[in-house]
Amino acid sequence: METRSNVPGLIAAVFLLAICALFSAPSGASSQPTKVAVVDHKLITRDSIAAKGLRNLIEQRYQRYQAEIKDAQNALEKASEELKLQSATLDADQLKKRRAEIRQQATELSRILQSRKSELDQLFNRGMAQIDVVLNKILRKMAKERGINMFINATKSRRIVLFIDTNLVLTNEALERLDKMLPKVELAVSPPSSKGQ
Repeated sequence: METRSNVPGLIAAVFLLAICALFSAPSGASSQPTKVAVVDHKLITRDSIAAKGLRNLIEQRYQRYQAEIKDAQNALEKASEELKLQSATLDADQLKKRRAEIRQQATELSRILQSRKSELDQLFNRGMAQIDVVLNKILRKMAKERGINMFINATKSRRIVLFIDTNLVLTNEALERLDKMLPKVELAVSPPSSKGQ
């Protein structure tokens, strides 16, 4: 199943490899051919031991928080039921006060729920950021060991280039050449229309 959904990503990666192969012929600027490798970033970060451990930790905290929240929800429901039973015996001010207390408890429960969710999200994001940092170090080391200039990501939903040798980034050179060839745009200004005169 996973292989079938990865086919478009692999096709894109192969296509990019073919394009890179066209430009890998030695030129005046560089005598080394471009060497490209493909990795599936999503598969690595999903199936790594660290990612599995992180998901397990998040799940454990989620279960613990769910139990806390369930207890608070039960207490809130019990207070609401008691208020319904007592509503006939309470005067208007007491009833209003009790309803306000229950609303405040519900608001606090909602705030706690949002806080717990935010905490879990941040925990997950920090963990995944650590995994990404280490993975990037590994890719750089692999690139150095194997003479790879570029890693292409086979995961369709993520960015394609994970690492590229800075010698292959020609942005500044292209900008310098453009500045020399076209320092200023000349726009033809059309004469004012004589219709209004």
